[in-house]
Amino acid sequence: PSVEVSPALLQARLTFDETSGTAAEDATGNKWTGTLVGAPQRGPGKLRTAITLDGQHDYVTLPDGVMSGLKDFSITAWVNLDALKPWARLFDFGTDTNTYMFLALSEGAGNTMRFAIKKGAGEQVITSTKPTPTGRWTHVGIVLKGGVGTLYIDGEEVGRNAALTLTPD
Repeated sequence: PSVEVSPALLQARLTFDETSGTAAEDATGNKWTGTLVGAPQRGPGKLRTAITLDGQHDYVTLPDGVMSGLKDFSITAWVNLDALKPWARLFDFGTDTNTYMFLALSEGAGNTMRFAIKKGAGEQVITSTKPTPTGRWTHVGIVLKGGVGTLYIDGEEVGRNAALTLTPD
């Protein structure tokens, strides 16, 4: 099943449809433009255009504050992984080792995704029950709503924590 979301409810949406440069424009109009760092390459994606990251030096930054004020949220992406590198992040927000929120596509030997959020002493996590696929386009995501966090691979729930009290606000 799919859910349609009004663009007015989107915080940021990066499509990577630019043909050159280091900007990744925010399609919502909210001005959360990303910046490509390193040497990401542009090419065909699942829907339109994608960027290829080298797994070492390439990434995209977002402006400070993009997660401010959010309590319920979803972060999704189409990924096409050649291989899984332990602890490589789909996203990583935070200021230090005491305040962060990330989604690793592989937490190690099991090649399972892991979402973690931490503020101060407590870290709350969700680990997927299935490995992250490689060699094809895969839709991955995390949804946090009302204290329940859910991980998805290709629309299938693969992990849940119904006791999340931390939010990225």
